[in-house]
Amino acid sequence: MSLSKQRALVAEAIDDVHQELSLQPDSSTLHMELGDLLDEHFDLVGGSREDAIAEYKLAVRLDPSLGEAFFKLGRLLDYTSQTEDAVNAYHQVIALNPEHSAAHNELGNLLRRKGLLNEAATHYQKGIAFSPKPFAEYYNLGRIYLDSERPADAAAAFMQALRLDADDRDVADAFRFLGVALQKQGELDKAMEAYNSAIKLQPNYYEVHTDIGTVFQQQGHIDEAIACYAEALSFIPAYSFCRPDIALNYYNLADAFREKGHLETAVAYYRKAAKAQPNDADTYYNLGLTFQQQGKNTEARRVFKKAMKISPDSEFARLAQEALLQQP
Repeated sequence: MSLSKQRALVAEAIDDVHQELSLQPDSSTLHMELGDLLDEHFDLVGGSREDAIAEYKLAVRLDPSLGEAFFKLGRLLDYTSQTEDAVNAYHQVIALNPEHSAAHNELGNLLRRKGLLNEAATHYQKGIAFSPKPFAEYYNLGRIYLDSERPADAAAAFMQALRLDADDRDVADAFRFLGVALQKQGELDKAMEAYNSAIKLQPNYYEVHTDIGTVFQQQGHIDEAIACYAEALSFIPAYSFCRPDIALNYYNLADAFREKGHLETAVAYYRKAAKAQPNDADTYYNLGLTFQQQGKNTEARRVFKKAMKISPDSEFARLAQEALLQQP
């Protein structure tokens, strides 16, 4: 169907709802229906998410028992970064239906982003209790446990998620973070199995290629690690939001070559990492150490001072200060 035809059909559907609303202006279900149309097709009708938000707000004002309208309102408020209002909307859903698993999960996501990890975990656990297929809830709970430095609990949550059906990308994510949790516990062979399972599902999953590289490096297989970091770089899109991932792999390559004693190559990759992410004190600190190994103390002093300027209160700034004091 052509784009113009799609626009015409959506415009007709919206006009039909407006006509019905002219006869029933206090119909909460019609306002919710209009909100659905405006939300799902805002790109076709040239509107904004705020138009849909206004309709959902009207719907719940007219009928405060309309839980699904509160839920849809919460998701849109979250999408438009109106966080506190979104939290309130999800609380309204849960007050109306304490067993609304999706509301618990979405509220957990919001609370996690706010750094309220214990509260988020509570809502994920409630979502697990009430959902017939709680893949997302187990997965999100695992991420909370990783953020809370509880890798054993995280691994258990990811394994529970992987017992449930989900699409390949979500399963690949669960395998990836299961690998992260196992790696944090020092179970490198099991971590590698999890990472490889993720790669089988999503061969271009560049973060996992990076993770596999870190396992190889921990095992002392430096050449294999270098190959993984290079492969990860080949898959990373050249978008600005990917620059931290690009910088990470350049940094890892620098570390690996430095470990092999290839200091000039290490310097080149640290420079690339710094160019991709200029405000990373860690990169400048390690570049300074590499210069020291080469006997290039003037260059080392310059980048140590750069690390201290970028993040004066960081651990790397403190280490850079110590390195400067130890220089001849």
